[in-house]
This record gives sequence, structure tokens and C-alpha cells, in this order.
Amino acid sequence: MQEYEKALRERAETFRSLSGPIERAEFDADLFVRHYFGPDGKPNRSITPDPLILKGFTGDWGVIARAAHSIRGLEIALATQGHRHTVCLGWDAAAVRYIAEDLEYSYKAEKDKQLWQEAIENHKELVKDTKKAMNNRESASKKKGNTQNDLLKCVGSYTIRCDAIGSRFGSNLPTIDIEDSGPTANILIAAVD
Repeated sequence: MQEYEKALRERAETFRSLSGPIERAEFDADLFVRHYFGPDGKPNRSITPDPLILKGFTGDWGVIARAAHSIRGLEIALATQGHRHTVCLGWDAAAVRYIAEDLEYSYKAEKDKQLWQEAIENHKELVKDTKKAMNNRESASKKKGNTQNDLLKCVGSYTIRCDAIGSRFGSNLPTIDIEDSGPTANILIAAVD
């Protein structure tokens, strides 16, 4: 029994030596919840009156949720982006949920912005390659004394940003491909992916 009590004391000392809430929550969820919200399992709103946000939490969500639910009135919500987690804990359920939902929205907006940047970079590369191919084609055409229709300069792939349309596609940004319909038609055909 003495060894068990000694181990508990050592664990508590290690917990206190950790620098912040995230390290403490990842080390021992039960000690963390008691330390910040309710010593001896009794709710104490004065210790941490405002919501506590653990950005970058890498511990077990289930363990911290169980520990939080052991304190009556303590609310918990999770915001995730890939493997990145943010745990929100506090006494005001609406505030905790609002913070988590706001973070989720921010994470989604960040991801959408990143996807848009990737689409633009891919498009710039495609435009560069298309211009090079068109210049080669025009050079060959001029050597033969044949001038192609100016419509052929429009051949390529386009990424167009339109928030009204883009909101329906979410992360799957559409592209428009315009193709040469052949030498006889003087028409270009477009398709939206």
C-alpha cells in the first residue's frame, strides 16, 4: 500500500512540474481535470472560470472526456483538423461549443484556402505549358504559311473562382477545359469537371 501511495505522490509531483495545461492533460487527464476544475471531484468554478482551450492536444480524447464528465457541470467539446485536435473545457456549455465550432470553421477555411492555392499553382503550371505548346504550334503553322484561327489561343484549362458556385463544390474545385474541335469547325468545346 505504501508503494502505491508513493507512486501517486510521485505522479502528482511530476504533474505539478509540467509547464502548462496541454502537457498536464496529456500526462494525466484525471489530475488535470481535478487541478483546473474540481479538487476532490467537487466542481469549483472559481479555479478556472473561463473556458480552457487545449490547442494541439495529442492525448486520448476519450480519456479526457471521461475525466471531464466526472465533474458535474463541466462541458467539453473537440475541434479537429486532420490529426490536430483542440479540446475546449468550461462551465458555460454554449461558450465551449461556440469556441469548438469556430475553430472547426477556421480549420475548414484554412484547408479550403490551401486547396485553392494548390489549384492556382497547378493552373499556372498548366498555363505555362499550354503557352509553350501554343507557341510551338503557331511557329509550325507560320512556317507552313498557314495562320490558325485566334480561337485556338483560348485552348487550355481554366480554374475560375466564383464563391456562389464554389460553395456547392466544397473542396472539389471545378476546372473548365477548352479543346480544339478540329480544323473545320472554328468552334471550341468546353467541359466543366
